[in-house]
Amino acid sequence: MHHAGCTTNISDLHARRVLGRKEYRKFVDFYDRSVLGEGIHCLKCGSFVNLPRDGDPMVQCPYCAYRWCVRCKCPWHPNIKCSERADVEVEEWREQHGAQRCPGCFKVIEKDDPESCNHMTHKSTDVMPCTRERTDFCYCCGVEISPDYPHAELDKSGTVQKIIASINSPRRKNYN
Repeated sequence: MHHAGCTTNISDLHARRVLGRKEYRKFVDFYDRSVLGEGIHCLKCGSFVNLPRDGDPMVQCPYCAYRWCVRCKCPWHPNIKCSERADVEVEEWREQHGAQRCPGCFKVIEKDDPESCNHMTHKSTDVMPCTRERTDFCYCCGVEISPDYPHAELDKSGTVQKIIASINSPRRKNYN
């Protein structure tokens, strides 16, 4: 590798001897680009991969065959725009851990205590704020509910459908 106008090349062996680890990595990156052309490191194996010349956003590593989108640096998602792509890994984690999405802003919410009430309240003042002022929902099914207790589920049209709850104790018969 050489500087513009310089006729001497620095060998990999010399660069490794005089450069620190961070500087050597940068040297290798520049060397790869000067020899191989514009590229990116594979997100899976780290090998240098040339960028497609035709402007195609899909990149495939010739070493491990991993395919990803050069625009969003995520696994390849054919026929879906980067902005419309749901994060597959987060969704898999959410399903494995039983977490729910807030019906107001669709952020993933995980319950701290499995023994606590399933009435969840996501507010605009929370650490991970809701886009609404307040969204109440059932942690079991993810359906939006009214803020007052006992729970009443809200359907998409906003009408209230009372849940048949076991809160009402069965009528006791007087055996005296």
